[in-house]
Amino acid sequence: MDDYSNYDCRLSERLAVDRPGQIFIRGEATGTPCRVVNIAASGARIEAARTFLPYAPLVLYAEGFGRFDCITVPGEGNIAGLMFILEQDAMRAHLQKLSDIRVTGEIPPTRLRRHPRTAARGKGHYRDGNGRLTQCDLVDVSQHGASLKTPRRPPLGEVIGFGSTLGRVVRHHADGIGIFFLTPHRDSAQ
Repeated sequence: MDDYSNYDCRLSERLAVDRPGQIFIRGEATGTPCRVVNIAASGARIEAARTFLPYAPLVLYAEGFGRFDCITVPGEGNIAGLMFILEQDAMRAHLQKLSDIRVTGEIPPTRLRRHPRTAARGKGHYRDGNGRLTQCDLVDVSQHGASLKTPRRPPLGEVIGFGSTLGRVVRHHADGIGIFFLTPHRDSAQ
């Protein structure tokens, strides 16, 4: 019988980085500080003060690399392996960043937003996937999303109706939710 215990099935090499980060359990508003030990095209290895169950859905923010939806893979103690869940465009951008870092040896600052956010004031409501209306306040808005202050936090990934716009819940924060617009938005909160 063959011994595969040292077999490495990664599609790209790991890049040792030792960068600060935050790890969030999906659905929780606060994260846990961590160190990103290394990163590759398909995942990363982190060190954190807490342990995570295998295959737990997480969100990793890695300084210099950005935000990644991921799941944990079995690890040892406070060292966790993460497997990224990336769409094609995000994978392409991540691979380009890794390639640039290998060439230059420098990790550029993280670009947190593609489009500027504008503070907004407005009251409205959204309709969740079950048709329930929930009151909310519009905190800020950008070309592709908005932040809503709301007492309820629909699950990440749920599609909600906000006025004449559909949006996907992409993050939870201390006061509510962040949504990504799936349809072009109009400047009114209904």
